Amino acid sequence: MTENLTRILAEKLTATRVDDLPPDAIEVARQVLLDALGVSVAGTAEPSGLGRITIDYTASLGGKAQASVIGGGFKTSVPNAAYANGTLC
Repeated sequence: MTENLTRILAEKLTATRVDDLPPDAIEVARQVLLDALGVSVAGTAEPSGLGRITIDYTASLGGKAQASVIGGGFKTSVPNAAYANGTLC
């Protein structure tokens, strides 16, 4: 059942175009995206060093150069980049 729900959701998402969305939803998404990017960049310069620790740890994992790590200056695998970028966020 979960596979069917995932397939249905994926089909709906891939069929949705920006023009199908209400302007208010687009504006909220834009604000959330900009906020996430801003806090991620700020996290790389935190005095606690936690952002740098995350970036250095992710770099040590290696991985196929598929996706960028925000503020890291390198690419890694998609799961590793998702971990780092999500942590920075």
